[in-house]
Amino acid sequence: MRRAVLVFLVKFAIELARRLKLDKLIWISFDDSLCEKDPDTEQLEAVDWHHDHNARGKRQASYKKGSVYVLCRIQIGFIQFTVNWRLYLREKTVRQINKGRARAERVQYVGKTDLALQMLAELQALLPTDFSVYVLFDSWYSSHEIIGYIHQQGWHAIGGLKSNRTVNRKQVQQWFKQQRPKTKPRREAASA
Repeated sequence: MRRAVLVFLVKFAIELARRLKLDKLIWISFDDSLCEKDPDTEQLEAVDWHHDHNARGKRQASYKKGSVYVLCRIQIGFIQFTVNWRLYLREKTVRQINKGRARAERVQYVGKTDLALQMLAELQALLPTDFSVYVLFDSWYSSHEIIGYIHQQGWHAIGGLKSNRTVNRKQVQQWFKQQRPKTKPRREAASA
């Protein structure tokens, strides 16, 4: 069913954009979302404790019970839809789910970046070649595999980078150190 929804929404968005003569720019964005549940929820396999990145301050819990979904959205002009989604399960959750299951019934762990790659591959076949495609993501999804896949398709990547990521065999924090001025700028006294 998810595949049918994906195909319908992408085709509809592209047809509508063509009829309205919108710029031929497709923006694809990835993010993950926590679907919070009651802390006493025990019977739903996909529900586990997850770090809540939005919790700020000392009084808010940094972990909440729920399920996490990786969402993929497309936007063409003002037309925008969530076109694809995947349930993300922590490795620990997958191990717990697989306890007592037969080998053929076991769930496989798939990381968030791999989920994003799967969704990009599904989208790739549906996108027209006469549109420019930009893929946006936060630093969690900035990996060699995702950026490489995006460039192989002739698309453009826009995303954040963590300081420990490597670009051209050099960590991002080293790039920043090279950009800093070697000497402090002199300040001239302003004359009245």
